[in-house]
Amino acid sequence: MLLSLWPMTKSLIKILSYMAFVAITFTACDISWVELGTSSCNFVTNANGDRISWKSSLPVRFRLHESVPESAYPSIYKAVDIWNSVSTRKVISIVSTSYKPQASTRDQIPAIYWMKDWDPKKPLEQARTTVRWVQNQLVDADIKINNKNFEFFLDGESPTYAKVDLVGVMVHELGHALGFAHNEIGESVMYFQLRKGFERRNGNNGLVFHRSDVSSYQCEYGDDIVLSSFAEALGLSTNGTTSGASSL
Repeated sequence: MLLSLWPMTKSLIKILSYMAFVAITFTACDISWVELGTSSCNFVTNANGDRISWKSSLPVRFRLHESVPESAYPSIYKAVDIWNSVSTRKVISIVSTSYKPQASTRDQIPAIYWMKDWDPKKPLEQARTTVRWVQNQLVDADIKINNKNFEFFLDGESPTYAKVDLVGVMVHELGHALGFAHNEIGESVMYFQLRKGFERRNGNNGLVFHRSDVSSYQCEYGDDIVLSSFAEALGLSTNGTTSGASSL
Protein backbone atom coordinates (compact mmCIF):
# COMPACT_ATOMS: atom_id res chain seq x y z
CA MET A 1 0.00 0.00 0.00
CA LEU A 2 2.81 2.39 0.87
CA LEU A 3 4.56 1.66 -2.43
CA SER A 4 1.41 2.38 -4.43
CA LEU A 5 1.01 5.73 -2.69
CA TRP A 6 4.59 6.88 -3.37
CA PRO A 7 4.03 8.31 -6.91
CA MET A 8 1.05 10.29 -5.61
CA THR A 9 3.14 11.48 -2.64
CA LYS A 10 5.89 12.71 -4.94
CA SER A 11 3.34 14.62 -7.00
CA LEU A 12 1.94 16.20 -3.85
CA ILE A 13 5.43 17.27 -2.77
CA LYS A 14 5.96 18.94 -6.14
CA ILE A 15 2.64 20.78 -5.87
CA LEU A 16 3.41 21.98 -2.34
CA SER A 17 6.89 23.10 -3.39
CA TYR A 18 5.44 25.12 -6.24
CA MET A 19 2.89 26.71 -3.93
CA ALA A 20 5.69 27.75 -1.54
CA PHE A 21 7.61 29.51 -4.32
CA VAL A 22 6.91 33.20 -3.72
CA ALA A 23 8.02 36.34 -5.52
CA ILE A 24 8.14 40.07 -4.90
CA THR A 25 9.15 42.86 -7.25
CA PHE A 26 10.91 46.08 -6.24
CA THR A 27 10.95 49.25 -8.31
CA ALA A 28 13.58 51.95 -7.95
CA CYS A 29 11.20 54.90 -8.09
CA ASP A 30 8.16 53.50 -6.33
CA ILE A 31 7.47 55.56 -3.23
CA SER A 32 5.62 52.70 -1.54
CA TRP A 33 7.38 49.85 0.21
CA VAL A 34 6.73 46.76 2.27
CA GLU A 35 5.61 47.52 5.84
CA LEU A 36 8.22 45.89 8.06
CA GLY A 37 8.38 45.03 11.74
CA THR A 38 11.26 45.98 14.02
CA SER A 39 12.75 42.48 13.74
CA SER A 40 12.99 42.67 9.94
CA CYS A 41 16.33 44.53 9.93
CA ASN A 42 14.98 46.19 6.75
CA PHE A 43 14.78 42.84 4.96
CA VAL A 44 11.78 41.49 3.11
CA THR A 45 9.82 39.07 5.28
CA ASN A 46 7.58 36.16 4.40
CA ALA A 47 4.03 35.53 5.65
CA ASN A 48 5.43 34.16 8.92
CA GLY A 49 7.52 37.27 9.54
CA ASP A 50 10.82 35.49 8.78
CA ARG A 51 13.51 37.49 6.99
CA ILE A 52 14.13 36.47 3.37
CA SER A 53 17.76 36.11 2.28
CA TRP A 54 20.27 33.79 0.64
CA LYS A 55 21.32 32.56 4.12
CA SER A 56 24.63 30.69 3.69
CA SER A 57 24.31 30.45 -0.12
CA LEU A 58 26.40 33.53 -0.89
CA PRO A 59 27.74 34.72 -3.21
CA VAL A 60 24.75 35.44 -5.44
CA ARG A 61 26.00 34.41 -8.88
CA PHE A 62 24.70 36.77 -11.56
CA ARG A 63 24.81 36.47 -15.32
CA LEU A 64 24.80 39.51 -17.58
CA HIS A 65 22.21 39.10 -20.32
CA GLU A 66 23.36 39.71 -23.88
CA SER A 67 21.18 42.85 -23.90
CA VAL A 68 23.59 44.57 -21.48
CA PRO A 69 26.03 46.73 -23.49
CA GLU A 70 29.73 46.20 -22.81
CA SER A 71 30.03 49.90 -21.97
CA ALA A 72 27.89 49.22 -18.88
CA TYR A 73 30.05 46.34 -17.63
CA PRO A 74 32.51 48.49 -15.60
CA SER A 75 29.66 50.23 -13.76
CA ILE A 76 28.00 46.92 -12.90
CA TYR A 77 31.30 45.43 -11.76
CA LYS A 78 31.92 48.56 -9.68
CA ALA A 79 28.57 48.09 -7.91
CA VAL A 80 29.42 44.43 -7.28
CA ASP A 81 32.81 45.43 -5.85
CA ILE A 82 31.11 47.96 -3.56
CA TRP A 83 28.96 45.23 -2.02
CA ASN A 84 31.90 42.86 -1.78
CA SER A 85 33.94 45.51 0.03
CA VAL A 86 31.68 45.45 3.08
CA SER A 87 32.45 41.88 4.13
CA THR A 88 35.32 39.44 4.44
CA ARG A 89 33.53 37.00 2.14
CA LYS A 90 32.32 37.53 -1.40
CA VAL A 91 28.68 38.61 -1.45
CA ILE A 92 27.97 38.90 -5.19
CA SER A 93 29.79 37.67 -8.29
CA ILE A 94 29.34 37.93 -12.06
CA VAL A 95 29.87 34.46 -13.45
CA SER A 96 29.21 35.06 -17.14
CA THR A 97 28.31 37.63 -19.76
CA SER A 98 26.29 37.44 -22.99
CA TYR A 99 23.65 35.29 -21.30
CA LYS A 100 21.12 34.53 -24.04
CA PRO A 101 17.72 33.38 -22.68
CA GLN A 102 14.81 35.81 -22.80
CA ALA A 103 14.15 37.98 -19.75
CA SER A 104 12.77 35.58 -17.15
CA THR A 105 12.00 35.64 -13.46
CA ARG A 106 11.23 31.94 -13.13
CA ASP A 107 14.41 30.13 -14.13
CA GLN A 108 16.25 30.37 -10.75
CA ILE A 109 19.24 31.87 -12.58
CA PRO A 110 20.06 35.36 -11.23
CA ALA A 111 20.54 37.71 -14.18
CA ILE A 112 20.79 41.38 -15.13
CA TYR A 113 18.90 42.67 -18.17
CA TRP A 114 19.11 45.92 -20.16
CA MET A 115 15.58 46.71 -21.26
CA LYS A 116 14.69 48.75 -24.37
CA ASP A 117 10.99 48.17 -23.75
CA TRP A 118 9.21 49.07 -20.50
CA ASP A 119 5.75 49.06 -19.00
CA PRO A 120 4.18 52.30 -20.35
CA LYS A 121 2.21 52.63 -17.12
CA LYS A 122 5.44 52.84 -15.07
CA PRO A 123 7.79 55.20 -16.95
CA LEU A 124 9.40 56.54 -13.75
CA GLU A 125 10.92 53.20 -12.77
CA GLN A 126 14.69 53.37 -13.21
CA ALA A 127 15.00 49.63 -12.64
CA ARG A 128 13.06 46.66 -11.31
CA THR A 129 14.28 43.74 -9.22
CA THR A 130 12.26 40.57 -8.76
CA VAL A 131 13.28 38.08 -6.07
CA ARG A 132 11.82 34.63 -5.47
CA TRP A 133 12.05 32.46 -2.42
CA VAL A 134 10.98 29.15 -0.91
CA GLN A 135 10.06 29.46 2.78
CA ASN A 136 12.72 32.00 3.88
CA GLN A 137 15.43 31.10 1.38
CA LEU A 138 16.01 33.22 -1.72
CA VAL A 139 16.40 31.12 -4.85
CA ASP A 140 16.37 33.71 -7.65
CA ALA A 141 16.88 37.40 -8.38
CA ASP A 142 16.48 39.24 -11.67
CA ILE A 143 17.39 42.89 -12.24
CA LYS A 144 15.98 44.82 -15.20
CA ILE A 145 17.41 48.24 -16.09
CA ASN A 146 15.05 50.73 -17.76
CA ASN A 147 16.90 52.04 -20.81
CA LYS A 148 13.59 52.84 -22.49
CA ASN A 149 12.95 55.92 -20.35
CA PHE A 150 16.39 56.65 -18.85
CA GLU A 151 19.95 57.31 -19.97
CA PHE A 152 22.75 56.55 -17.52
CA PHE A 153 26.13 58.07 -16.83
CA LEU A 154 28.74 55.38 -16.29
CA ASP A 155 31.58 54.82 -13.85
CA GLY A 156 34.28 57.40 -14.53
CA GLU A 157 31.94 59.80 -16.34
CA SER A 158 31.00 63.18 -14.92
CA PRO A 159 27.50 63.41 -13.44
CA THR A 160 24.92 65.12 -15.61
CA TYR A 161 21.37 66.10 -14.73
CA ALA A 162 20.20 64.53 -17.99
CA LYS A 163 21.21 61.05 -16.83
CA VAL A 164 21.04 58.67 -13.85
CA ASP A 165 24.04 57.20 -12.03
CA LEU A 166 24.23 53.57 -13.18
CA VAL A 167 26.57 52.54 -10.36
CA GLY A 168 24.14 53.99 -7.82
CA VAL A 169 21.17 52.25 -9.39
CA MET A 170 23.00 48.93 -9.45
CA VAL A 171 24.15 49.21 -5.82
CA HIS A 172 20.50 49.75 -4.87
CA GLU A 173 19.16 46.90 -7.00
CA LEU A 174 21.83 44.48 -5.80
CA GLY A 175 20.70 45.32 -2.29
CA HIS A 176 17.20 44.15 -3.23
CA ALA A 177 18.74 41.02 -4.73
CA LEU A 178 20.28 40.30 -1.31
CA GLY A 179 16.86 40.65 0.33
CA PHE A 180 16.93 44.31 1.42
CA ALA A 181 13.69 46.29 1.33
CA HIS A 182 13.31 50.04 0.69
CA ASN A 183 13.74 52.47 3.58
CA GLU A 184 13.16 56.15 4.26
CA ILE A 185 16.76 57.09 5.12
CA GLY A 186 17.95 59.52 2.46
CA GLU A 187 21.63 58.57 2.87
CA SER A 188 20.98 54.82 2.62
CA VAL A 189 21.65 52.91 -0.59
CA MET A 190 18.16 51.44 -0.08
CA TYR A 191 16.41 54.81 -0.19
CA PHE A 192 13.67 54.37 -2.77
CA GLN A 193 14.73 57.12 -5.18
CA LEU A 194 17.86 58.39 -6.93
CA ARG A 195 17.55 61.75 -8.65
CA LYS A 196 19.18 62.44 -12.00
CA GLY A 197 22.67 63.89 -11.73
CA PHE A 198 23.28 62.56 -8.22
CA GLU A 199 25.83 59.90 -7.32
CA ARG A 200 24.60 57.64 -4.55
CA ARG A 201 28.17 56.68 -3.75
CA ASN A 202 29.45 60.15 -2.83
CA GLY A 203 27.80 60.56 0.57
CA ASN A 204 28.76 59.50 4.09
CA ASN A 205 32.27 61.00 4.09
CA GLY A 206 33.25 59.18 0.93
CA LEU A 207 31.65 55.87 1.89
CA VAL A 208 28.81 54.35 -0.07
CA PHE A 209 26.89 52.72 2.75
CA HIS A 210 24.98 54.39 5.55
CA ARG A 211 25.41 52.73 8.95
CA SER A 212 21.83 51.42 8.64
CA ASP A 213 22.83 49.47 5.52
CA VAL A 214 25.75 47.78 7.24
CA SER A 215 23.70 47.12 10.39
CA SER A 216 21.01 45.47 8.26
CA TYR A 217 23.59 43.35 6.50
CA GLN A 218 25.09 42.25 9.82
CA CYS A 219 21.66 41.49 11.25
CA GLU A 220 20.80 38.90 8.59
CA TYR A 221 24.21 37.74 7.35
CA GLY A 222 25.67 37.92 10.85
CA ASP A 223 28.23 35.16 10.33
CA ASP A 224 30.19 37.61 8.21
CA ILE A 225 32.80 39.91 9.69
CA VAL A 226 32.26 43.43 8.44
CA LEU A 227 35.57 44.96 7.42
CA SER A 228 37.09 47.09 10.17
CA SER A 229 37.43 50.12 7.90
CA PHE A 230 33.64 50.27 7.53
CA ALA A 231 33.01 49.48 11.17
CA GLU A 232 35.28 52.25 12.41
CA ALA A 233 33.99 54.84 9.96
CA LEU A 234 30.35 54.08 10.73
CA GLY A 235 30.71 53.52 14.47
CA LEU A 236 29.92 49.81 14.29
CA SER A 237 31.53 46.81 15.90
CA THR A 238 32.68 43.84 13.78
CA ASN A 239 30.64 41.20 15.60
CA GLY A 240 27.20 42.08 14.28
CA THR A 241 26.22 44.63 16.92
CA THR A 242 26.23 48.41 16.95
CA SER A 243 28.35 50.35 19.40
CA GLY A 244 27.09 53.43 21.19
CA ALA A 245 23.85 55.28 20.68
CA SER A 246 22.88 56.77 17.39
CA SER A 247 19.97 58.30 15.54
CA LEU A 248 19.54 57.10 11.97
